[in-house]
Amino acid sequence: MEPSSQSPVCRICRKPIEPGAVKCTACGSYQNWRRFFSFGTIALSLLVALISVSTTAIQVTKNMFAKEQSDLRFSLVKYGPDTITIMSSNLGDRAGALRSATLKITMSNEAKTYNLIWEDANLVVKPDGWRLFEMKPVIDKDIVGLQLLRYTGDNCFHSIKFNVLAFDHAPKSSTIRYKCPSS
Repeated sequence: MEPSSQSPVCRICRKPIEPGAVKCTACGSYQNWRRFFSFGTIALSLLVALISVSTTAIQVTKNMFAKEQSDLRFSLVKYGPDTITIMSSNLGDRAGALRSATLKITMSNEAKTYNLIWEDANLVVKPDGWRLFEMKPVIDKDIVGLQLLRYTGDNCFHSIKFNVLAFDHAPKSSTIRYKCPSS
């Protein structure tokens, strides 16, 4: 078959092919979009295997160097007449526990500190979990009503320091600070 100016030719070997042909019968090359992918089946299989192994290796390496730890955060939920309600959330991937808490009231450069107690015996906050703690101030093992501790004024601030027991690293503390509640 002699190529004419009207008959199509192969893009690779330039031999004549049938009009609308997908593959050249002379050299075996594709004439459509597949011509841009010259991977053989073995090369394609190796590429897929390499991608699979790489994604697994990346995850294993990440887990080897990632430091699992607890990350306890605290926020004031409610300041009631007798109790302070605190929410603790754990943003880490290991459990943590609340060891102790102290309330410090600062007014005009004068500060008073009170230990806080709570009745809940379970202090552990699980990973990606949260807990509420109902806390009460004590002086010499006697519970003090919060209404007796209310101060007013622009220079009055409360701060609560939380001591945390983390099962994966040294204990640490966290503090929240807020303006004295009005009566």
